[in-house]
Amino acid sequence: GGSSSGSAVAVAAGLVDVALGTDTTGSVRVPAAMCGLYGMRPTHGLISLDGVCKLAPSYDTVGWVAHDPQQLLAVGAGLLPNLPSEPKPPPRRIIMAGDAFDRFATNDAGVKEALRVRALSVADVAADGGAVETICLGQDLLTAAPSLAEFASAYRTSPKCDNTVRQIDGLEALGETMRSEQRLEFWGVLGEWSETCNPQLTAAVEARIAWARGSVDADAVAKANAATVVRAEVQSA
Repeated sequence: GGSSSGSAVAVAAGLVDVALGTDTTGSVRVPAAMCGLYGMRPTHGLISLDGVCKLAPSYDTVGWVAHDPQQLLAVGAGLLPNLPSEPKPPPRRIIMAGDAFDRFATNDAGVKEALRVRALSVADVAADGGAVETICLGQDLLTAAPSLAEFASAYRTSPKCDNTVRQIDGLEALGETMRSEQRLEFWGVLGEWSETCNPQLTAAVEARIAWARGSVDADAVAKANAATVVRAEVQSA
């Protein structure tokens, strides 16, 4: 699911041709994939969020769902600024994160390999004769962002588990800092409302509120602050 699952269902059911949604950490893309549709999350800040309810402002975006690439592009032409009217020439080089395929939530090596092969095939077509290079993004991130490497080397499991040091790579470390920042912003946006209005929520939503409430402890704040530093390092690399 995802918070924009209604948008995806409306398109999949044929009620509408396209639908808008919000995507903070996958809420357009995941429902679109589940419904066999195309989902678009644009670059953060590219489309105005005026009038949109906030969740985690550093990650909130407006996206959309469509049945086919042509409809996806048509919506983009109306929403995205300075979209070129003519197709760009194919890229001379495409870089794929080979280690990302190891992160799929399946123990079936055959499924992971099939996805990797399919992705390489799509990349070859998109490159149209250009180079397709596979990298280990998890390691490259540690090289590009020294503070991320420091964070990864000192990463500890949750105190509720065993609070032991565990080595993690750059992708997992980046995800941890992102979730910590999102958690802190989530509480900053909705914390006061949840504490003063005492809304009646489902158990699943209550769990998310409790998760956000924990963002104010010193360790969580330090992780969230690390995200800002890491973002600047990666962008300047």
